[in-house]
Order: sequence, then structure tokens, then C-alpha cells
Amino acid sequence: MSEAYRGTDILFDDEGDLAVSRTGDLELAVGWECLLQDVRDRLATLPGDLYAHPEWGCRIGRLLGAPDTPLYHRMILSRRIFIFLF
Repeated sequence: MSEAYRGTDILFDDEGDLAVSRTGDLELAVGWECLLQDVRDRLATLPGDLYAHPEWGCRIGRLLGAPDTPLYHRMILSRRIFIFLF
């Protein structure tokens, strides 16, 4: 995977605040750090939370904390995890 595909973005700290350098500049997430930040953001956002991008987000929250029942096992097996992530 090329560095350009992974991208560059503004870096956010673990609490979701902008990361600022010692000189007062905004820090950048580059390469793998940017990709991991994008995945974390996708997983933390529910579809419909962003007005301008209602399709952005992930429905993985439907599975977290769900009871361990045959119904949920069938749901997981019948759908590909890709549907929940993208």
C-alpha cells in the first residue's frame, strides 16, 4: 500500500482534541497513523451522525453488548463484516 493511499490529515489526540506541537502548529497524521485514525473515526461514528455525509460511519455498535443468542449468531454469519464497517 503506497504512502499516498494512506494519506495525510490533521492529528487528533486520544481524547479527540486537536494535537498541537510545542511550536503551536497543528500536528499531522501521516501514513499508517492517518489510516489508523480514519479507521478509529469510522468505527466511532454511527451512520447518519454527520449531516453532510449520512452514509459515513459504522453499525458495529449493534453487535457490541448484544446478547449471545442464536439470532445474533445467524445475523453475524449471514452478513459480511464489510457491511458493518463500510
